[in-house]
Amino acid sequence: MLRMPPPQTFPPETLSLDDLVPQNHLVRKVDAALDFEFIRNLVAPLYCHNNAINLFENNGVCQRFGL
Repeated sequence: MLRMPPPQTFPPETLSLDDLVPQNHLVRKVDAALDFEFIRNLVAPLYCHNNAINLFENNGVCQRFGL
């Protein structure tokens, strides 16, 4: 008789943007040279006052530069 093969399980993988971006990449050089903290003050009026999730913080650029 033909049997169904057992389901395959794969171990969980962790992924870090720091591991994916080469050390000599332009993004790393820009990150080291510029301070992006001023952006917080510029976008403060766009934030919800009850700490709801903000679309500005959820995009990849903000995550990469730690904003």
